[in-house]
Amino acid sequence: MPDINNDPVLIAENAKNSLALMNQMALPLSPENYQLWYTYIEGSNQELTEEVNKLMASSEQITPEACTVLHDRFFGSQKEVASVRRVHDETQRILKTILDEIISTHSQTSDYGKKLEVYSSKLNEAKHVDDMREIIADLIIDTGKMADSSRQLEDRLRETTEHTEKLKLELRTVQQQATTDILTGLSNRRAFDDRMKERVGEARKNGSPLCLLMLDIDHFKSFNDKYGHRVGDAVLQVVSGVLRETARTEDTPARYGGEEFAVIAANQRLDVAIQFAEQIRRKISEKRFKLAKTGEMIGNITVSVGISLLRASDTPETLIERADQALYRAKDSGRNNVKTE
Repeated sequence: MPDINNDPVLIAENAKNSLALMNQMALPLSPENYQLWYTYIEGSNQELTEEVNKLMASSEQITPEACTVLHDRFFGSQKEVASVRRVHDETQRILKTILDEIISTHSQTSDYGKKLEVYSSKLNEAKHVDDMREIIADLIIDTGKMADSSRQLEDRLRETTEHTEKLKLELRTVQQQATTDILTGLSNRRAFDDRMKERVGEARKNGSPLCLLMLDIDHFKSFNDKYGHRVGDAVLQVVSGVLRETARTEDTPARYGGEEFAVIAANQRLDVAIQFAEQIRRKISEKRFKLAKTGEMIGNITVSVGISLLRASDTPETLIERADQALYRAKDSGRNNVKTE
């Protein structure tokens, strides 16, 4: 039976439909967006398909920024793996070059040592000053060559050290980008999922409390529709700034998706987590916004917060589910408040 994934007719049809869908939603025709929407049309990633269908069902416009969040979540690791491989190959190439130069320099050093023995014997046997001058002249030439070779190796080692440091920095940057939400600078969904698994494991091992806060910006869609995505992005950045300022070192604030945020509060009891959530809610509600072009005041924004506390039987998924349920209760009870499970 032929593999339909390798069927050129089907591939062409998927590609055409992917581009048509991107055009319909007015999304940039970038390689990242193409990869995202081709995979969706192809249906090869069930989790991605469900996530996109959920977004479409919400009747909200799928923005380029939302596509970036989805791509980081489902394909960000590919960029990281490719960068790790490139840095590994480049480092391996550098080390091989250096090793070859060291071997070459060692060989020259060995030859130089043998020449010194020959010059020493010649000096002992020299009868005339002219013979000695000739030997010394040759010795100076060979010594100069040896010094040049040593200097070249030293320069090469210094350049290699600098280049290797740049590669390490580049790798750290790529790894950070793969786990960071571009717009807000918070941990992205991928990093959040990884951190949740770690924190749940640590809490179980240490018997320590663990709370999860899920936050949603109230009426964000209507705010976005009225003032535009640029103002909406500014709101998201303000909320993320409050989370970053308020969170402790051991907390993990993250952008969960769209206008929804999360904070993993490690080693925090439920009563303390409620105070923490109220502090975040109050700080955000006190922010005032105005349009940069006109100076028009456009009021403030509020958030609703749901909190869950880790139970013995919990998985990361059930902890998230209960925090989400508490968040829905906060929104159903008038918004701009905090509810626990």
